[in-house]
Amino acid sequence: IHAEEEQFLRTLEAGIQRVSTILDGLDGAVLPGAVAFDLWQTYGFPLDLTREMAAERGLEVDAAGYEVARQRARELSRAGGAGRKLFKAASDALGRVAERVGETTFLGYEAEEATAKVVALVTPGDDAREQDAFTEGDAGTVVLDRTPFYPEGGGQVGDAGVLEWPGGKALVSATKKSRQGLTLHQARVVRGRLAAGQAVTARVDPARRETQKHHSATHLLHAALRSVLGHHVAQAGSLVAPDRLRFDFSHPHAVTAEEQLRVEELVNRWVQSDLAVDWRVVPISEARAAGAMMLFGEKYGENVRMVKMGEVSTELCGGTHVGRTGQIGAFVIVSEEAVSAGVRRMEARVGASALRYLEELRRSQERLAALLGGKPAQLEERLLKLQADHKEALREAAQLRDRLASAQTSSGAAASEVQEAGGFSYLTALLEGLDAGALRNAADSLLAKSGADVVVLGSGGALVAKASSAAVARGANAGKLVRSVAASVGGSGGGRADMAQAGVKEPGRLAEALATVGDALASGG
Repeated sequence: IHAEEEQFLRTLEAGIQRVSTILDGLDGAVLPGAVAFDLWQTYGFPLDLTREMAAERGLEVDAAGYEVARQRARELSRAGGAGRKLFKAASDALGRVAERVGETTFLGYEAEEATAKVVALVTPGDDAREQDAFTEGDAGTVVLDRTPFYPEGGGQVGDAGVLEWPGGKALVSATKKSRQGLTLHQARVVRGRLAAGQAVTARVDPARRETQKHHSATHLLHAALRSVLGHHVAQAGSLVAPDRLRFDFSHPHAVTAEEQLRVEELVNRWVQSDLAVDWRVVPISEARAAGAMMLFGEKYGENVRMVKMGEVSTELCGGTHVGRTGQIGAFVIVSEEAVSAGVRRMEARVGASALRYLEELRRSQERLAALLGGKPAQLEERLLKLQADHKEALREAAQLRDRLASAQTSSGAAASEVQEAGGFSYLTALLEGLDAGALRNAADSLLAKSGADVVVLGSGGALVAKASSAAVARGANAGKLVRSVAASVGGSGGGRADMAQAGVKEPGRLAEALATVGDALASGG
């Protein structure tokens, strides 16, 4: 429970920092509703907190835009329901096929090419049905009596490739498995005529079978994580594709850079050891006795496929694998991040994909070094200096803006005389070249110097209003005031009773807006 509490507070703190960064970099006085909804949908940050943080900066949240984004998300969810209805129609047709022909025999553990017979052709769509033949250009589901194509499952993507026969060819873009045990080849005929009962040569695309390198590497990664982080690590999900692997695992906090390096080194050591990868179907009791890793909540039959890599990994797995770990090639961790409370996600690449990733990093490093006028080895030094120079430049710019504000507010021409309205003394000024921060500082300075109850300043497209604590106690409200003043020229904003901020779309109308301050105070705005 304590860990959950700490995780929640860390998530909340990270969300606050993320929202702060977005609000500080906002161009205008209104946070788009789509952005606010994304903060909720993606990061779980509540709309009320977003509104509160925006109000503290004198900003607003586009409520209408938020509702539009939420409605769009609902529509996408309903569209998913329609997809499930379509799947049911196809499932009914495939069920009839399975009753007639039984399960598809899988040959892919030993072969990537095999002869097979077409036992059914099923059309796509919500009226899925069996068909006698597909002609050139037709697409649908091809069911074979046996196949070397691995169907998507266990986190591994399905195979792709071709079906060929005398005078004809079909491209297989994906392979899935039906709940009745049929292997479903999603194919399009590009030449000739494919008929039910016809013999074909089924050939897996070798590039797609790079998945097995990533799958074997996933098993080694699992073992390395348990070795480095502890035996509490357990698989919580995975994706195995031709160009990458993604592995979700239980762990209470982020994996440090040092721990990632140790994991990476350990996997590469096992790869270079060229360990034998063996598998066999055994009774579930024998697999348990051998200490095979089993997924919590997964249902296993009486007999299971046990995959063993040397003495470092033993897992139950139905996927395809390399013959020896040396075939995996280089192993590189690409990223590590949180998925949910107590679950981390690590992404990695192996073999040719890993080499391409490293080459991209090298070229990126060289380009950055060239931009900074140095060599790759000097990157850190140059970036640290650039960062220090940038901070100093920002500090000097802020000081210059404050001096500019001071110079303008000290001159009689910059500020009007202190006036009275609604029982409050107030002062307005139109300044030049100030950002919101400098404008707030200038308002503080004028409020102290003038002795007025309320100060309203404008510069660029921004308005800032400040009220003294004594004035707030008597009913002054800077948030209501600046909202009313900005609205007079089509702007918007708001904030606290003592400080508020607004933006206007037409900076040239700031003087017009400032002229309404007296009327707004008189009307209780």
